Formats: sequence, structure tokens, C-alpha cells
Amino acid sequence: MKRVVILIIAFMAVATLISIRVKAAEPDDYDFSQIDEVMSNTDFDFKETVKLFFSGETDKSITGLGQALLDSLFSELAAQKSLITRIVIIGVAAAVFMNVASAFLKGSIAQTGFYITFMLLMGTLMSGYVIAADLVTDAMNSLLEFMEAVVPIYTLSVGFAAGSSSAASFYSIITILIVIIQKLLCDFIIPMIYIYMVFNFINNITEENVFTRICELLKTVIEWILKALLSCVIGMNIIQSMINPVMDSLKTSALGKAASMIPGVGGVLTSVSGLVLGSGTLIKNSIGMASMIAVIVLCFIPVIKAVAMSIGYKFAGAMLEPVSDKRISNAVNGIYESIVLLAKTLLYGVVFFLLTMAIVCYSTNRTV
Repeated sequence: MKRVVILIIAFMAVATLISIRVKAAEPDDYDFSQIDEVMSNTDFDFKETVKLFFSGETDKSITGLGQALLDSLFSELAAQKSLITRIVIIGVAAAVFMNVASAFLKGSIAQTGFYITFMLLMGTLMSGYVIAADLVTDAMNSLLEFMEAVVPIYTLSVGFAAGSSSAASFYSIITILIVIIQKLLCDFIIPMIYIYMVFNFINNITEENVFTRICELLKTVIEWILKALLSCVIGMNIIQSMINPVMDSLKTSALGKAASMIPGVGGVLTSVSGLVLGSGTLIKNSIGMASMIAVIVLCFIPVIKAVAMSIGYKFAGAMLEPVSDKRISNAVNGIYESIVLLAKTLLYGVVFFLLTMAIVCYSTNRTV
């Protein structure tokens, strides 16, 4: 009698598990409206991409992404021509004015003229930096909005495919990532890059370069913080992926073994539950891959623009170094390094999310 009761309970548990997971075995069973709202400024169709991955048409879902990346890079480089030309002209004009003034005018007048042209150049350079900083900040905010929109859907898919422990683990990791990106990257690192840029600007006004060590310290601290955060995110994901998916796998396996013991229908229940779990895993991975592509679509244009601007500044600095005052070429190089740090910060934020999604997708691929 006791054995019959245990078998009935096992049957009911497995049947309930199957019925719940069947409801989440198709892309149409999920509400992607919040994600579509975040992606409204792009041509990316999140739900359609999930369906393509779910049906195995992975080539169609990523076709043209690499080509679009290259096209955007060359397009942005072409757009930087006017800025590069303006910087080079101002730098050369400053050099010519300094040489002529030092030959025919008093030293104080020559220095005053240099400072005027230097301030004009810095106004042009800083306008470019402000544009890059706004691009990166907007991209960070879009990334945060997307993460907040995708968390509920992907947590459900992980819960259906792997189990509650894995779902809770993913939710906690993404919550920590949102805090890292919002509080550390947006509210701390980006303002620190601005301070670094200002010190670089002040350092190159005079010939003494009194803030060189401070600039080096700020740059080192920024890079160390980014690398430390990356190490923490990787370690956190690896530790969670080693424990929670195994716990869920043990629970699912126990239910599967119990179901197989039911006379007459045990084999059928085991086969059906395996099919449902496989379908749940497929939809989970489809949502995960679509999320990764969506983040790339959201952020690669700002990254490309920042990279193109940094290349433009680097080229302008190289052109000015032989003909202009070293303070001008150093100032241009300082803006270049500041924009590179902005692009790195955004890339680190994107990599945090992509690594988390990839590790969760792989570690929760469990079946009965």
C-alpha cells in the first residue's frame, strides 16, 4: 500500500512538471513586448530571431552582422574627416603662429597667441569627447534597460528548462551585473575618465607637465578596476554554474527515476518528460542567443563611433607631432586615450552580459 501511494505521488509530480513545462515550450508562449520596446530604435526583431534559433535557422539570424560592423566602421571613419582636418589645421596654424611670433614679436605676445590657439583646439577636442561620452552613456543606459527587460523572460525559461536553483542563480547574477554597470561603470568609471581628460588638458597647457603622474595613476586605476570587475564576473558565473545546475539536475533525475518505476506508463512518462525538457532547453538557448545578438546590435554602433573617433584623434596627433608644438600633439593624444577608455568601459559592460548569458546557456543544458 505504501509503495502504491509513493508511485501515485511520483506520477502526479512528474505530470505536473510536464504540464508546466509544456506551457513554455514554444517562443509564442513568452511575452517579448518589453524587449521590443527597448529595441524599438533598431531594426532588430527579437521574437523573430528567437524563432529562427528555435527552428535551427542560425545562419539567417546572424547573416550580415559582420558586414554591417565593417560598413559602420568605414562609414564612421569617413565621417571623421572634417574633424581630423579641423584639428590638423588649427594645430599647424598654432605652430606657424608660434614660429612667426617668436621671430618678430616679444615672447609674451607669442605665448599669448599660442594659448589662444591652444584653447581653440581644446574646444574642438573636448566637443568630440563630449559626443563620445554621450554615446557611451546612452549605450550603457540602453544595455541596462535591455537587461531589466530580458531578466524575467530568461529567468522563466531557465527555470522551466533547468530548475528553480539555476533560475534563482541567474536572477541574482544579473541583478549584481545591473548594479555593477549602473553604479560602478556609469556613476564612477565614466566620471573618472572625464577627470583624467581634464587633467590631461591642464597638464599640456604649460611646458612643465606637472600632472603627468596623476594622469598615469588615474588611467591605471580605471584599467585595474575594469579588469578586476571582469575577473569577479567570470568567477561568480563559474562558481554558480558548478553548483546550482547540478542540484537541479539531481532533482529532475530523481523525478525521472520515480516516474520510470510506475507500472505501465513509466516509460511513456520518462520519454515525454525528456522531450519536454529538451524543448525547454532549446527555447532557453534560443532566447539566450537572441539576447546576446540584441546586445551587440544595441551597442556596436556606439562602440564603432567611439573607435572611429579615437582613430581620427590618433591620426591627427601623429600628423601634428612633426610640425606642431609637443603640447598640442600630447593634448590630442590625451583626448584619444580618454575616448579609448570610454570605448573600453562600454565593451566591458557588454562582455559582462555576454559572458553571463553564454555560461548560463551552457551550464543549464540538462535533460532527464
